[in-house]
Amino acid sequence: MKKAVMAIVTAVIVCTAAAGVYIIASGTGSGGETDGTISIVDGSGATITLSEPLTGVVTANTNIPKAMKILGLTDELKGLSFYTASTNQSNWDLYSPLFNKDVVHMPLIQSMTAESIVAMTGCKYIICPVTSMTITASQETSFKEFGITIIRLDCNGDSALDDLEKLTVLFGKTDKVVDAYDSYCRMYDGVVSTVTAAVAASPSTQDRTFLSYMSSLHAFYNETSAISVMTESIYGKNALRGTGLPLIGPTNPAGEMGTREVIKTKDSNRPIDKIFVRGTATTNTPSAALAVWQNVASVLPITGYDLSPAKTDEVYVFHTNIMSGMLSFIGYVAIAEVCGIDTGLSISDLIAAFNTAYGFTEATSGYVFKMTGGGTGFAKIA
Repeated sequence: MKKAVMAIVTAVIVCTAAAGVYIIASGTGSGGETDGTISIVDGSGATITLSEPLTGVVTANTNIPKAMKILGLTDELKGLSFYTASTNQSNWDLYSPLFNKDVVHMPLIQSMTAESIVAMTGCKYIICPVTSMTITASQETSFKEFGITIIRLDCNGDSALDDLEKLTVLFGKTDKVVDAYDSYCRMYDGVVSTVTAAVAASPSTQDRTFLSYMSSLHAFYNETSAISVMTESIYGKNALRGTGLPLIGPTNPAGEMGTREVIKTKDSNRPIDKIFVRGTATTNTPSAALAVWQNVASVLPITGYDLSPAKTDEVYVFHTNIMSGMLSFIGYVAIAEVCGIDTGLSISDLIAAFNTAYGFTEATSGYVFKMTGGGTGFAKIA
């Protein structure tokens, strides 16, 4: 393992997470006294108030189980439910060994009733994503009527640290959990601070422009997205920045007329330098990266291969795990690497250290791919 990676894993660095922004450790009465409750605001904006710390939950995605394992909450996960039939068994095989042997493999969450959830797990708390792969509106109504509390947390790239701290609050901020949270923060912040220091010491690239694309949504990340903020801290400016496009969410649909016209104008007036594409959980080979790009190009608002970055082989496709979730700090290293900034860090070594620290089995290669031959292929570069 490189010395720089070892230093990040072992050094004591003050956690710089946006801690406490949404979190109330205890309820407060009119006289200023605490009433013993704990409370958070979840990712949907709902206030979740508990009379005592959680002792068990059911999860309905894959990021939250990872987060709970990082925090040492292996006995508190009572049921694992997923959302996609094709990955249901493989996800169970991957995650169940990380937790108590009594954790229940549940049916797909969208097929379950409140009664069946409680009967299988004895638990009335479900943590699910804010929007994608989530509990339906009708389910949510019936769950709440049955007394089930739904807590919406993503632990995505834009919320990993904040949601991780919310979990520490929900489970009572014990010394064990807080220590685990601080340890993860040290790893996360150590990588990010190393990358930002390398960026500061490198020739400026702030006159460059990029597009960042989410293949599963067929949408461009705009200036409000966490991925755009991350990329702009390393390289150039988002080509959609300051265009007047509606910023209802962190992405703009690729087929939207305003997006189409902005991209045409930007690329014709001043060629866009790079395109960064967030692939999928199966984007781990050059052929898979090519397939992702071909799918992206087929739905771009203008012919994908006519864009300047495609003509100059400046299209990069990333495995989704390093752009979202508990490995999202690796995304900083990947963006810097493809922009020619030497961080002294190794993606494979960092992931190996992450696996060692938490007992995961993440692959240590097959995360970053670069276009070759004007779009005829992709080569693995990390």
